[in-house]
Amino acid sequence: MTGKIERPPTAARAKVERTQVETPAKTAAIAPTASKVKTGFSSEAPATLGAGTTGNHVAISARPDTLWGSAERRGGGPDSPAEIMKLSPAQQTEKLAQLTAQRDELQAKVLERISQLDIKFENSPTKTKAEALKEYAEVSEQLDPETRQELRQMARQAEQAQHRIDRLVARREGMPPSRNATPETKAARAALAAELRAARKEQRDAVKEATKVVDDEGLKVDRLAVTEQIIDPSAPKPGTDGSLLGMVKNLFSFNWITEWLGTIISSRKEKKLDLEQDKQLLEQLLVNHQRDQAAKREGLRELAIEASARKRA
Repeated sequence: MTGKIERPPTAARAKVERTQVETPAKTAAIAPTASKVKTGFSSEAPATLGAGTTGNHVAISARPDTLWGSAERRGGGPDSPAEIMKLSPAQQTEKLAQLTAQRDELQAKVLERISQLDIKFENSPTKTKAEALKEYAEVSEQLDPETRQELRQMARQAEQAQHRIDRLVARREGMPPSRNATPETKAARAALAAELRAARKEQRDAVKEATKVVDDEGLKVDRLAVTEQIIDPSAPKPGTDGSLLGMVKNLFSFNWITEWLGTIISSRKEKKLDLEQDKQLLEQLLVNHQRDQAAKREGLRELAIEASARKRA
């Protein structure tokens, strides 16, 4: 994914009636002493330093590893900033090329898996879609309280419609076949069939609108990743490296480390930063990235846009 992705404006949508939800308190702003690193998956390393970033906690409490993936690349291990800082400038440049190649390879796998899950979701029974959306409303760490409440209402509506469908199907199975039925029974079966059609349409409409609510927020990738095992029961366990959720977390981690290393290399060339300044920049960037939930949402949005572009191609 190269360069800035231009996103078309999203059409306004009507909100369902919501109950009042308490909004989590915002975190304190981080002092603007370090650079604001872009969050897209560009192959170009940032070259300049600017203002610091700030961010808010997510709707459900999240750990830094939830936000930014592998602890190895953030903490210890051969690809960690601490180990990379020990390399010579030439070795750091080589390491950046290596990490960028790994990131791009992983991104291709992520986009392919997004496409697969998107197709599976579209072809799933409405009941399965409703179950996935209900799970997403409860589990996702990306939903703001207002959207979560809206999604929960729609998921409940779809669930209630499913209960009604189940009751109507049970009633229909208890009735005699049409060929042996009296005119009264045939009329009752026709009325029941009409009720079934209405209940199924209500469920489809609720699922369609709930999906649109999530996807309009730029959270399609998060929706597919969080509910992967419902959409595809044969999928790897949630959070493992082979799952979409695990791959996305690792992609964010690769993205973070390549952007940080690119910033260090470029800044050293332009401003001749010494080792102590490099360490201070690293510490501030790490704090900012761990707290900046908006940055992750932007990354998820860009992944969804890239996946959609590939689907249309």
